[in-house]
Amino acid sequence: MKKPYHKIIFSYIRILFGYIGYFCASLGKGHRPQFKDYVNLNELSDIQEKYDDKRVMERALDYLKTDYQENKMMEKLITECKRKNYKYKDDSAEMDYLQTGDFNMETKSIMIVGVGGQGSLLASRIIGNVLLSQGYDVKVSEVHGMSQRGGSVVTYVKYGEKVYSPIVEKGEADAVISFELLEAARCLPYLKKGGNLITSVQKIDPMPVITGAAEYPSELVEKLKSAGVDVTAVDALSLAEQAGTSKASNVVLMGVLSSKMDFPEEVWQNALEQCVPSKFLELNKKAFALGRNA
Repeated sequence: MKKPYHKIIFSYIRILFGYIGYFCASLGKGHRPQFKDYVNLNELSDIQEKYDDKRVMERALDYLKTDYQENKMMEKLITECKRKNYKYKDDSAEMDYLQTGDFNMETKSIMIVGVGGQGSLLASRIIGNVLLSQGYDVKVSEVHGMSQRGGSVVTYVKYGEKVYSPIVEKGEADAVISFELLEAARCLPYLKKGGNLITSVQKIDPMPVITGAAEYPSELVEKLKSAGVDVTAVDALSLAEQAGTSKASNVVLMGVLSSKMDFPEEVWQNALEQCVPSKFLELNKKAFALGRNA
C-alpha cells in the first residue's frame, strides 16, 4: 500500500507557514504593542505615548468586543471618549480628565409631569431623540392617572451608558419638568438634592377643586423656592400662544430644558424636525426658541 506522501508534504508546509506567521507577529508586537498590554486604567499615559487618539479607541473597542469584555471600566472609557470626541494628544486638559477616572457615564433621570392632554408624550420623544443622538442608552416609561379626565400623567426618562429600568424613585430625579404648577409641587419629593425644577405657572384645577371640596394652593412658586430647590418658573402657556398656539407649551418647556443641558442647540432642532409633523414644525420651533430664551 502506497503512503500518501503528498498529504505528509502538505502538512509540513502548513506547519512551516504557521511558524513563519508566528515569527512575523512577534516582530510586529515589538514595535506596536497589543492593546491588552495597556488595559490597566492606571497606564493611560502609556496609551497616550504609544497610540494616536483614533487608533487607541478603535483598537480598544475591537479588543473589548472579542477578548476583554469583562473590563467594563475600560469599555466605559472608550464609550465616553467617542461620545465626547476626546483627543489624546492635542489637549492635555482632556487627558487630565481621563486620568482622573471621571469618565463614567452616570445614569441620570428626568421626570415629565402634567395632566392629560398637555403633550408629555411629544416632550418625552424629543428628549429621547436628543439623548439617543448623543450615544446614550435611553429608557422611557409613562404612568397615566385617568389622564382622559385631566388626571396626572408622569413620564420617566432615564439615560446613561446602560439603563435597566426607567422607573425613577424619590430623591433620584436630576430634573423635573412640570406642565402644571400643582403637579410640580406634588412631584417635588422625587427631585434629588441639587436638581432642577422647571415648571409652567399654568394652573389646572383638579377634581377636588372643581367640586369645591378643596382650594387650589396659593403662592406655590414661592413655596417651592423656599424649599431650597432650583426653580425655573415660566409662563409657558403665554409663550406658546405668542408662538401661535396654546398647545405648544410643552415645546416651550423643552426650550427651557435645552438651556440647562450641555447639548448643542442644533441637536434639539434635529429632534424637533424628527418628532413634530412638518405642518406644525415652524410653529413649534418658534415656541422652542421662546422657551430657550425665556
